[in-house]
Amino acid sequence: MECRRYVELFQVYILENMFRLGDIAVSAILLTIFGTYVSSIVVVVVNLYREISKGLRRIGQLRSAGTPPSVVEEERSCSSSALAHPFERDF
Repeated sequence: MECRRYVELFQVYILENMFRLGDIAVSAILLTIFGTYVSSIVVVVVNLYREISKGLRRIGQLRSAGTPPSVVEEERSCSSSALAHPFERDF
């Protein structure tokens, strides 16, 4: 009896809860999971773009200020390392 109730809940909330757009029907739970996945990728891409822009701007400022090439190269290396290992700087 208890298992039957869980099967009915699964059927109602997963199988029958569909988003329909013309001939296309997608499970609402699948659409929610996919939307969350896509939005998390968008957040990562935007943050990565901002970090790269900030690093390039910083290197450009160093070059225009006449900073020695070895210091500019060290800054580039540190920026690349920070992008490759984003969690190391947090700990």
